[in-house]
Amino acid sequence: MSTQFQSDRKRQLQGLAPGLGQTTLPGTRFIGQKDRKPEAVLIIDDDLDILSELRDGLEASGYVVYCMTDATRLDATASMIFDLVVCDLAMPGIDGFEVIHRLSMLEKKPELIIISGYGKEVLHSAAISATKAGLGVRASLQKPIDLGILSAVMCNRSSAKWSEAAIGNDKSFEEVRDAMRDALSKGTLPVMFQPKVSVDTLELAGMEILLDSEVPGLGNVLPPAQIQSLQDDESLGLMLVQHQVRCARQLIDSLPADGRPLAVNVNLSSQLAMMKDLASWFVAESEKLNSGRSRFVIELTEDDIQIGDARLHGALGRLRLAGYGLAMDDFGQKESGRLQFADLPVTEVKIDAEFIRQSRIWPKAAEIVISIADMAHRVGVVVTCEGIETADDLRVARGAHADLAQGFLFSPKVLAQDFLSFASKNRSLSLDGK
Repeated sequence: MSTQFQSDRKRQLQGLAPGLGQTTLPGTRFIGQKDRKPEAVLIIDDDLDILSELRDGLEASGYVVYCMTDATRLDATASMIFDLVVCDLAMPGIDGFEVIHRLSMLEKKPELIIISGYGKEVLHSAAISATKAGLGVRASLQKPIDLGILSAVMCNRSSAKWSEAAIGNDKSFEEVRDAMRDALSKGTLPVMFQPKVSVDTLELAGMEILLDSEVPGLGNVLPPAQIQSLQDDESLGLMLVQHQVRCARQLIDSLPADGRPLAVNVNLSSQLAMMKDLASWFVAESEKLNSGRSRFVIELTEDDIQIGDARLHGALGRLRLAGYGLAMDDFGQKESGRLQFADLPVTEVKIDAEFIRQSRIWPKAAEIVISIADMAHRVGVVVTCEGIETADDLRVARGAHADLAQGFLFSPKVLAQDFLSFASKNRSLSLDGK
């Protein structure tokens, strides 16, 4: 980190003193982090003891820290220079929700760590509000603050939405498309598989076909960007799906013949599903794919189904007539998803993993999981819980009487040889995670 940057940043922060001078604590030091650009952190809290403790701990770790006790003095000029804002929800004059609103109006938005002495549900509500407003939330923490936990979350970055400029090392969609075409023509594009297990017995019940984050010859490219790069190229989209299905069939043929039939979920975007040639290919291949050893399931997200038109509904109807299952992924995010659920011949709902994560901190989320599962079961639809990472998550899935589960508790997405290794083990898991 250059001394010039540190001096410039210090002058920036000190330049705010005329407007905010009465809100700063005496003795604030500006210390840059070694070997990387220091983050400028604004702490908003009216408790001077907490401010002092947080400031001292963060400065000792090399952060540039500024403190504010009166959030009504927050303005766009002040906020724009900060990388991170640590904000207490309960402030005199202006509460944390209003601070979130003001920060969301900035062109350059800082990330947030939300703190409060109120319950977890209030913190959760604030985090959702900030996320929906386009702000990155690193964590929501209850007071009293554990500096060790704060230090850990300070090192994280919130999940950023990908864009063409951020798909990996400034690669363009054209470069991604060309590299994928080359890899698909050679059969070298990596295909990953994540196991799905029975919630009751934890026996292997299926798999989801997923893309890797590596494209041969190009390096790291986020899977959504891989899909987006071929949306307007029907021939390439067909090549991708055929390659994934071919790899899945090879994997199934390598499994013991006495195993029970596996459900194989193939992810399609609405654009891919509406491709006439793709639907026709699936129909032609139905007898091979839906054999005694496998049953293929076409999986689309709730959003994809929502934006689809009559062509999408027609394509999905054709695929159901040909014997394929139809899964709604990320189910429960939107009210419109239930309307689509009623309109389409859905055979599986995959409850959004966010409900599982939320159930760790508040009971309402677990009740929502139960209600979705109950609704689906009443009309004969299979229920899968995604994002199962802990034994407590598994308890939530079992409490909802879900049918299937997938997540890191069992296995991340893996290559075919690792999937075979997983399948060969007589795997058992107690509720204690042992």
